[in-house]
Amino acid sequence: MIKFFVKRPILTFSLYSALFLIGTFSIRVLPLDMFPDISIPMASIITLRPGASPEEIEEEVTKPIEDAVSTVPNVTKIRSLSMQDVSVVTVNFDWGTNIDKAVDDIRTTLEIAKYYLPEDAETPKVLKFALSQIPIMIGAFTLKDTSFDLRTFFEKEVAERLKRIPGVGDVQFWGGGKKEIVKIELKKRYIEELGITPFMIKEALMRENLNIPIGNVQDKFSSIAVKVNSKFKSIEDIKNVHIFIKGKGVYKIGDIADVKISYNDPINYVRTEGTPSLIFGIMKQSGANTVEVAERVKKEIKKIIKNYPGIKVKIVNDFSRFIKASIQNLTGTIYWAILFIFLVTLLFLRNFSSSFVIALTIPFSLFAGFILLKLTGGSINIVSLSSLALAAGMVVDNAVVVLENIFFRREEGEDKLNAAFKGAGQVFAPILASTLTTIAIFGPLVIGTGFVGVMFRQLAMTVTVVLLTSLIVSITLTPTLSRILIRKVPPKKGLLYKGFEYIKNLYEKILSVSLRHAYLTLIFGILFFFFGLFLFFGGFVKTEFFPESDSGEIRGNFTLPPGTKLSVTDSVSRKIENIFKEIPEIKTYTVRTGRSESGFTGIMGFVEGENTGFFYSFAGRPGERERSIFQIVDEIENKIKKIPGIKSYSILTTGAIQHLIQGFGAPIEIKVYGENFRITDSIADYIKEILEKTEGVRSIRLTREKGLPEISLIPYRERIAQIGLYSSILGLYLRTLNFGDKVGTFRIGKKELDIKIVMEDKYRKRKEFLPFISFPLGDRKIYMKNLFKIKKSYAPLSIERENKERVIKVQAESSGRPLGEIKKELLKKLKSVLGNHGEFRVEFGGLTEEQVKSFKTLFFAFLIGILLVYLVMAAQFESFLLPFIIMFTVPSGITGVAIIHYLRNLPFSIPSFVGLIMMIGIVVNNAIVMLDYVEKKRIGGKNVLEAVKEGALRRFRPILITSFTTIMGLMPLAIFKGEGSETWRPLATAVIGGLFFSLLISLIFIPAMYLIVQKKFLKR
Repeated sequence: MIKFFVKRPILTFSLYSALFLIGTFSIRVLPLDMFPDISIPMASIITLRPGASPEEIEEEVTKPIEDAVSTVPNVTKIRSLSMQDVSVVTVNFDWGTNIDKAVDDIRTTLEIAKYYLPEDAETPKVLKFALSQIPIMIGAFTLKDTSFDLRTFFEKEVAERLKRIPGVGDVQFWGGGKKEIVKIELKKRYIEELGITPFMIKEALMRENLNIPIGNVQDKFSSIAVKVNSKFKSIEDIKNVHIFIKGKGVYKIGDIADVKISYNDPINYVRTEGTPSLIFGIMKQSGANTVEVAERVKKEIKKIIKNYPGIKVKIVNDFSRFIKASIQNLTGTIYWAILFIFLVTLLFLRNFSSSFVIALTIPFSLFAGFILLKLTGGSINIVSLSSLALAAGMVVDNAVVVLENIFFRREEGEDKLNAAFKGAGQVFAPILASTLTTIAIFGPLVIGTGFVGVMFRQLAMTVTVVLLTSLIVSITLTPTLSRILIRKVPPKKGLLYKGFEYIKNLYEKILSVSLRHAYLTLIFGILFFFFGLFLFFGGFVKTEFFPESDSGEIRGNFTLPPGTKLSVTDSVSRKIENIFKEIPEIKTYTVRTGRSESGFTGIMGFVEGENTGFFYSFAGRPGERERSIFQIVDEIENKIKKIPGIKSYSILTTGAIQHLIQGFGAPIEIKVYGENFRITDSIADYIKEILEKTEGVRSIRLTREKGLPEISLIPYRERIAQIGLYSSILGLYLRTLNFGDKVGTFRIGKKELDIKIVMEDKYRKRKEFLPFISFPLGDRKIYMKNLFKIKKSYAPLSIERENKERVIKVQAESSGRPLGEIKKELLKKLKSVLGNHGEFRVEFGGLTEEQVKSFKTLFFAFLIGILLVYLVMAAQFESFLLPFIIMFTVPSGITGVAIIHYLRNLPFSIPSFVGLIMMIGIVVNNAIVMLDYVEKKRIGGKNVLEAVKEGALRRFRPILITSFTTIMGLMPLAIFKGEGSETWRPLATAVIGGLFFSLLISLIFIPAMYLIVQKKFLKR
């Protein structure tokens, strides 16, 4: 095959020109995104029951839903949060579960569960999670004119137009002022004098507000539809609805109640940079180009607000900016990698044409990766582009070995044609073996399960295709171009030649000494490996789940004492706004006080209530400021601590997507299980005190706050039964008067308003009037104080459950200290409470739990990878012994990974572990190339010592070139800074460290190991 292509350069040129054209087309049409379109194996069920307390929500809404969804297949964990008015049940599935099928199963079980829910509970909504559901853009509409209905304007004029933009999946919004309603305020005196109840009003309104089709009538030529058109068309229609009261006559609703267009009670305040606002989020459709969708949205918004000069739009966070910056950063690293590789090959081969031929391997191999992404429906994202950046230094290895061998034959005086196909053919076996071993190591990542498998599967597949392409390029295009472009080899003189010869001679001397003292060399190699293990397990190399990234985002929340009024909480929000205003790096900020309409925040593990607030700010890109995001957060935290009244707070620097991928867990999370609030709260308080005294821990908070004031109405059941009523009817009666009840809708112009019945405002929501609210019973009226015992109590602000068991979590963020080191200290400090203690149980959770799971998965992948690499080499060499010797390069690589992490003070994280696994498949290549030549010389008749020395010296140059091209190809990823660089720096660093130290050791250790095995054990 090699000879076929070498003799047909035009055919070869045509094939690779086609590859270039298809690859270029693929690059142009591939969408840009942050991550692959990953479906997170998680779904949440949100159920609203307005007016219900957390304990009522837990007992009557959350538990039935938990029981229902627990029967769905592949469920790994069920978490729930019961808050005022809202139940959020989140179901986690095994990674790799078909989430669409799982959501369908949940909806099916909820159809049955609905029969066990209270009548006033709304229909449960099921939300599945995918990265496409995180807003790609968050913006704010602001307007100082509070008389303008910004909310309705956005809902009817803006949201509908934005949803029609190609690529937009959904538009969500929060705030924008209070919601307009038709309010029917019942007058207290009429309730008492006439015996009118809200149930009578509701029934009358529902009977009157109907359009009823009554069929068709016919005239001579046509059939005409007839209907009773009774839907309300004006406020007067509602006022004129009549109610018959036995013994009292007929009354209009307008006589006994104030009917007017008003507003719902405020549940939140939303501001952007101090101005009341409406916050909106744009979700894209799966597979759409994030950058293009964001640009289309911005253009459409400009068109919309052109006719509304008072409205201003502020883009709070445009995620496409981060994507573009990250893509540009990674693209730049690829360009630098190509330049470094070209310079390395030029340094060793001293020939521009040779370096050019080798460098051409990179673009053609990478084009194959882009074609794969196009064929599989992928995108250009951080993972795929990082895969290509990682592969850039690896793809030239085969071409280097081939060209170096051709180059060597040319130096020995062979003609161009024979040197081309014979030189390539001579090394085909070792480069095939080295390519297959490198690919084999990705097997566990491709078929892996869990977070690691999903996150790194695209990396493994992309690198595999790119490496296979590089193998084909090296045996077709590389020898063909070497025949055409390399007209002559440089003479054996000059500074570069002398420099290399000096290094080679030095290596020969060291090699001779090591072979004479082979056992000492072996002992040194073993000690070197144990030194690496000492660094790992001696605590010198710290660990963490994922590197902290500087995206410029700062998100957080705060909590005031339970029972705090919304207006008081909002005053604290204004103080936090002033903090943001004083920090020069902050570009924009927004705050929300109170609850969201949908309860969506509960999915992310945040408790909502009148005493809670949320904030978001953007501090710009890392290159635009001198301070890191973590230094800015330290300043914000120090100032928030000084605000009186704040009970707890958290500040996050992870982006929303990373937060979603990590399952909304806090970096530090300790879970206390138990049904008894008093016991578990006291244990949680103790743990919180320990965390407060631990270095590197900040933003400590409890997920369940104590002391929400509550008034319990305990029924006198005999009295209620004697008058022929039920406590539930009285409860609904009081709920309607105090909270209100929706009884229909009313359309006015483009608006559709809810019709709501409540008691007149001067009596509603006033605890002093509660005992004196009466229930009409014929000619009598019975006061609530005679039917209920009124008792003050305190309830939790929220109730969290995990796998149907109550839990309170102590959560915190880490700062300036690796997560693994913090956990190690906490294990010692909390030894007395960890484990099962009967009435309570304490466990670690959050990212520390995920870190343990992911590290176990990766360790298993590491072991499988080693076995696969060994088996591939055994099949290639038809020997179990030679691969065994080659595998001794791996321990030195492991030590190299430990040393470089220690020297750079870089915590060992999941990307580091993936780099360690990749390193296994790379470091064996040097030994394969060396021992393949040694075996040929030994079979050719040379004794073991001569064969080892000649093989090591002959392959010294290609080993150096391939090692340093890989190292220099990865160097930009390891050292360059910019958006997204934190995630991939540990991976590149691990490979560089492992390869560098393995190179130094394997050049000496492997020849000595081979010599010992051949001479002593096989007696050859």
